[in-house]
Amino acid sequence: PPPLARQCVRLARWFAAAGILAATARLGLAGVELGGGSVADLLQAWPWPLALDTSLGPATAVAVLALGLLLLLGPDAAFGRGSAALLLAASFPLTGHAATAPPRWLAGPSLALHVLAAAFWAGSLVPLLLALGLERDSAVAVVQRFSRVAMLAVLALTLAGGMLTLLQLGCDWPALSRTDWGWRLLAKLALVGGLLAIAAVNRLWLTPALVAGRMFGCRLRTTLALDLLLVVGVLGVTASFPLSPPPRAT
Repeated sequence: PPPLARQCVRLARWFAAAGILAATARLGLAGVELGGGSVADLLQAWPWPLALDTSLGPATAVAVLALGLLLLLGPDAAFGRGSAALLLAASFPLTGHAATAPPRWLAGPSLALHVLAAAFWAGSLVPLLLALGLERDSAVAVVQRFSRVAMLAVLALTLAGGMLTLLQLGCDWPALSRTDWGWRLLAKLALVGGLLAIAAVNRLWLTPALVAGRMFGCRLRTTLALDLLLVVGVLGVTASFPLSPPPRAT
């Protein structure tokens, strides 16, 4: 609905602006790390060329371009915002070990799909909370629409994530319990399992109850808030992953 769309576009602009700052800071910090400097050296010129010469340079350029489009496009530019989201997901396979695991032609698209599905799922939680403040028929329409599309997103997230794990880990399953990388992956899977359990409760019980008028929003607000907490946990674990996965068994 238009009121919700305007709110979501404003939120997207704030997050896009924060993303541009974060991506730029990440690029500078990579240069500082490569040159053996300190955070204070971000104000110097030398770290930036060092970082731009790595794969992080083009990845950051693509991400900032996509975020800039999201920052500038208005509520009526749905096609443009969708294109910007695809472009942003495409920036992830340009750098990092997950994107370069062999064969790269499979790892890159898998990572982009994984990021896109995760972003759709996580990015829908706040709009869904806002939708519950609308009048009942509008709220029901938004929740039902999300419920239908979320099934595809969860399928894509699971398949792409499984493929990435297989490509990085090979068949060395014991590495899950003997390496920091493996323990962090298990923690991430446990948090995602919690998200899937809540999604099942929402889809099988709370959404039908909302549609039937047996309750209006209260329980859904609680489960969506729990979802947000779990998403923060997933992001935290993901950010703490070692730079390289464990060596693959031969």
